[in-house]
This record gives sequence, C-alpha cells and structure tokens, in this order.
Amino acid sequence: MTAIKPVVMTRRCRISGSSNSNERRGALSEPEFDHIVLGAGSAGCVLANRLSADPHRRVLLVEAGGWPRGWVRNMPAAVKQVMLRPDLRWPLRSEPEPALGGRSLELRRGKTIGGCSQINGMVYARGHPADYDDWARLGCTGWAFCDVLPHFRRLENHWSGASEVHGVGGPIGVTRPRDTALLIDIFRMATRLAGHDENEDYHATYRDGFAPLDLTIANGRRAGTGDAYLRPALARRNLQVVTRAHVLRIAIAAGRATGVDILVDGAVKRIACSGEIVLAAGAYGSPHLLMLSGVGPADMLGRHGVPIVHDAPDVGENLIEHPMVYMHFSAKPQTFLSELRIDRAVKSAARWALCGSGPFASNACAGHAYLRSTPQADRPDIQTIFAALNLGAWLWNPLTRAAPPHGLSAGISALTQESRGRVFLKSNDPRTPPGILLNLLSNPQDVARMIAGIRLTREIYRTGPLGALVTQELSPGANANAAETEAMLRRDCFTAEHPVGTCRMGVDTRAVVDPQLRVNGVAGLRIVDASIMPRHVGGNTNVPVIMIAEKAADMMLGRTPPPSAKSFLPLQGTA
Repeated sequence: MTAIKPVVMTRRCRISGSSNSNERRGALSEPEFDHIVLGAGSAGCVLANRLSADPHRRVLLVEAGGWPRGWVRNMPAAVKQVMLRPDLRWPLRSEPEPALGGRSLELRRGKTIGGCSQINGMVYARGHPADYDDWARLGCTGWAFCDVLPHFRRLENHWSGASEVHGVGGPIGVTRPRDTALLIDIFRMATRLAGHDENEDYHATYRDGFAPLDLTIANGRRAGTGDAYLRPALARRNLQVVTRAHVLRIAIAAGRATGVDILVDGAVKRIACSGEIVLAAGAYGSPHLLMLSGVGPADMLGRHGVPIVHDAPDVGENLIEHPMVYMHFSAKPQTFLSELRIDRAVKSAARWALCGSGPFASNACAGHAYLRSTPQADRPDIQTIFAALNLGAWLWNPLTRAAPPHGLSAGISALTQESRGRVFLKSNDPRTPPGILLNLLSNPQDVARMIAGIRLTREIYRTGPLGALVTQELSPGANANAAETEAMLRRDCFTAEHPVGTCRMGVDTRAVVDPQLRVNGVAGLRIVDASIMPRHVGGNTNVPVIMIAEKAADMMLGRTPPPSAKSFLPLQGTA
C-alpha cells in the first residue's frame, strides 16, 4: 500500500452554472474537520448542507464520482439514458443468484454528486405509516411515523401546498405531471373498474388502489440532492467538497474514529476528524467500508487479513431488496411512443429546455397502484407502476423506418420480503467491490406474492378503457399458468434498486447502529443511509433516505426534534 502522506489535498467543487466547466481545484484549507461525510448521495448532500449551516462547524464531503455532466442529466424523460450511463454509477453486480437460475444481476448505484437521486426514477414515495411504526416497536425510539412525518414535510416543496401531510419551502420539489400523453385517466379508471380504490394523494389517505405519481421534479427538472441541497451550500467557507476521491478506510484508534484514508490524484492521504465521521455510502458501500476498517464479522475480517477493531457479526447481513418484474403489452397506436417521433421529440425537448413543461417533463409513467396480494395482508404489499409506453421504446423517424410497435408496460414489485441477502468482503483491497448476494425470491412466500401481483395487474390491464387499448399481453402471457409465471419470474426478475438493512438499526446486541445512528462499538462514527433500516419500507427509498438524513442532522446538531405529528391519523386500508 502506498505510504500515507500528510494532508495536502485538492478541492474540487461545482460553484455555479449547469455544466462541469466551473469545477475548480485548490488546496483544502483545513488540516482537520469537525465532520467528514463519506458519500455525496441522497443522504450525504443533505448532511453537508445541514451541518455546514452552522458556520462554526468545519465540514468535509467526500465523493468517489464527480458532478454529473450533460444537458439531459436532469430531463425526466431521459431517465433511462441517465440510469444507464457508466460514468454515473458503480460497476456492481450480484453474486450468482440461486433462486434465479444462477443469474448475476446488475446493481445500479449512483457514483456522482447526488448519488442515486441523480439516476433514479424520481418517484416520490414515503412508504406506509405502519412501516415506521414497526421500527419503533423494534425499540427504535423516535422513528415511529408520527416522529418522522415532520422531517418528510421539511424536505419537500409539495405541489399541493402546506398541510398536516405536506410541506412547502423545502429543498426537494415535488410535482405531479399531468400531460395527457401519460394516459393517467385511462389507468385510473381501469384500476377502479377492476375493483380497487383510488387516491388523489396516497400520502394523505394510504388507501389501497390507484394513485397519481408524485415525482421529485422542480420546474420540470430532476430534483436530485446535489442540486437541491449541496449546490446552495457551496459558497459556505466552512464546507469543502472533494470529488473523484476513493475512500479506503476509516482510521480508528482506541475505539474512536479519528480520520479517513482516501485515494485522490493517485496519492493516499489521511484526513483527521475531531468530531464525527458519517458513513453515507449506501446499503452496499457502508458495510463494505466498515469491514475494510476492521468493523464486521471477525472470522471474515481475519480470512482477508483485515485487523479486527470490533467484532460486529451483523455488518453486511439483513440485506433486503424489492424484487421487480415487468409485464409487457402490445397496444393500439395511442401510447407515449407517439411523443418519441423525431419531429415531436424535438419540439418537446425545446419546450422542456425553455419552459420546463410538456411530455419530456415527466418520466412517462402515469401512476401506480398499491395492492394487497391476499385479503389477510395488513397493508399493501404490491406496487404496480403504470408506464404509458413499451420500455424498449426510443426515438424514431418515420422517414427512415416504419413506426415501432406501440405498447404499454407495468412494473410489479413486492413491498414485503421474507428473503434476506448479505454483503461481504472478497478482498482487503478497497478497490475490489464487495460480494453481494441478494437471495432474491429464495422464499416461497415472496414468489407467491409476486405471482399475485402479476395476476392483479393483469386484471387491471384487461379492464375498461385500458382493456380496450391493450391488444395482447406479451409477457408472461394472458393464459400463463402459475408454473409458467414462476418460470418467467425467475428468468426475468431484477431488483427495484431499493437495497436496505445491511447496517441495521436496533437496540439488541447485534444491531450495527443504535437509534441515534451511532455505530455500536466505535465512538465518533455514525451511519446515515438506507443501510440502517431494520425493515423495508413499502415504497421507493430515495425520499425515506433524505428523511433519515434530515433527522440525523438534527441529532448531530443537538437540535430539539420537531413536534411529532400525533394528530395525523391517515385513513388506512380500503374505503
């Protein structure tokens, strides 16, 4: 290993503008920081902003990636292209999955300022109130839904205005696309005619059934945490940001985290911390860095020659992920594909660039339905996202080729999981990715839940105006039996990109962090990201992670928590 050099580092930060041309370099002004945040993703950018709001705290934010480039990076309709960009994500894959025929799944995690908030589908979802109440019942005091709702309200600038449910003036814009090309009313009516309820705002009622999509979009552009939280704070003299820096390990002495070793510009350098270091590297990165730093299962650390600092057997365990599969349908020529004809696309792109409106100011999804796989389920355990086009659709020019076939898609994911995976060391070299075994669909209950989700979604797509629009179910097929559907699941299932749980919060002796998010066994170290969730939430994870970071900032700053929302009692279940 290269010898550790004294602290003489570079600062790279985006200071203005919309491209990377303004990124500049200069010597870091501090030899020591009060807080070092590792990872500038959904949580890290929040923490950098909130902690540095106190001018007496010296804050350093370290990110392995850079600022995202390209004018389409914030175009909602370009979500697929952004998600697939190799310069914005880590090159992670799962181990061969036993229940998926040995397939190795691609795992897309953001490696850029903004992290996964810069490459995700922009769905604004909190999960179900009962999910957070479960955390509290496990002993995680202060994490019941009534306790976290004020933090959700603080982070958002919601299109519907201020209420006991929503907030305004927060960094994250929340909008609801209403373009007719999304076929919202058709999906809404079909869901209702199939026997399900509907919500104008799912987060106000938590009824089963259809709900229009709220999206993390502001003025027609993606509202990632890099732009929403970090950019406004860059002018603060007590905040410094270093990009394209690979964290090697956390330095721990006498049971306390004292600094971090990073690889930047080809040199290994140690940065000292007098206060707290915060791991915000996500459900894969945070346990990996803990293990590289000597905190993890002692037998695994010993096998890889990592000096044992603290034997923590549950580091990397309890990995939970939402399985997801797409159903595909052919359709009459009335879908979002028409908006991708080159002449219309050029006009829509110009309208988006100039006005932040039009079809390209959405992610081409009309809404989602929260469903129950069985009447006995105590909360919705299926989420179906309705897409107004075939997911393989792309720009087309009628002068050079015939129009591609019109189609619709539905993304079905199971919100409750019995299967558990793990993250583990494969080498003591920090540049070697961790092993990631999801164990997706390894429990029969998970398979049954997904099959039920496919059945319920099929009923919606063959009903009312949606049934009149669909010409054929292509996958798994309208007449597929249970065995054929299960075979399709194991062949085509992938992840919803919602990994959680690998540094579980709790009060038992095996919990990795306590309810204050402090790492058990190591002083001066917290974890703030999806890895701390003891159980999964019933929805997308980006907004819950931002909420966790808002709450963690209050803890670290010693601020009195906002009053709990005990008066808010959502109407749960079906009407």
